[in-house]
Amino acid sequence: MNLYDRVCAIAREKDLAISKIERECNLSNATIRRWATQNPSLDSVQKVAHYLNVSIDFLAGNSEQAQFSCDGIPLSQMESDVIAMLRLLNPHDRKSAVDIITMFYEQATGKKGSIYSTYIEDEYKQTSGPAEGGNRSGIA
Repeated sequence: MNLYDRVCAIAREKDLAISKIERECNLSNATIRRWATQNPSLDSVQKVAHYLNVSIDFLAGNSEQAQFSCDGIPLSQMESDVIAMLRLLNPHDRKSAVDIITMFYEQATGKKGSIYSTYIEDEYKQTSGPAEGGNRSGIA
C-alpha cells in the first residue's frame, strides 16, 4: 500500500473527504491524489499526518502503529504537539521544560522523580529530575 492508498484508507475510516483534508491542511486541490504517482514534500506529509493524528512513519508504510501512544494509550493532539515542540528545543531548554513538567507532576501526585533520564543524553543524566539534598540552581 502506497502513501496515497494509506491516506485514503485513513480518510475512509474517519469518514473524511480527501478534498476536506487538503483544504484543512492548506494544500492545493488534488495534491494528495498526486501522491499516487509523485513524491510529496515532507511539509505536506507532516500536515496531513498531523491532521489525521497518525505518524509520518505510518503514512509511509514504515510502521504498523497508526497513532503515537504512551503505555498503550493513544496520545491526544495536545500531547503530540507538546512532544513535537519539545523535540525542536535544544538539549538545555528541553531539560528545563522537562524539569518544569516534573515539578508539576510531583505537586499533583506527591511522587518524586521522573523517567526523563532514561531517554536523554548521558551528559544530562546526572542533573535530571528533582534535586536530592543540597543546593541546585535552576528554574524551580
